[in-house]
Amino acid sequence: ECVWYGIACDKDGLVLRIELANHLLTGHIPDELALLNGGPINEFDFSGNPGLGEGGFPAVFTKFDSLAAIGLDGCNFEGIVPEEMCNSSTIIFIGCGLTCSCCEQCVPDDV
Repeated sequence: ECVWYGIACDKDGLVLRIELANHLLTGHIPDELALLNGGPINEFDFSGNPGLGEGGFPAVFTKFDSLAAIGLDGCNFEGIVPEEMCNSSTIIFIGCGLTCSCCEQCVPDDV
């Protein structure tokens, strides 16, 4: 995995970050990402992928014990970010279709 584009690993080969911003991704974020929980992973950046957005806030992120940041701005997720995400120290960057009491809110293009 460490040689794949957009994957950053530590010296032991464990995934630290998934950085796939602006890659024309479509569909949904898979639940299989939860398999990385318990490791050193601390950041996901899927921002700038307007084709991502099936369903509401990706529930897989609620399964992580600690994340520094989640980038979802520029995606098309809609709905409400679960309140349990607000009880963590994770900084969440969201698109305008999501509602969240603790996230870094988007600024609509028409402002």
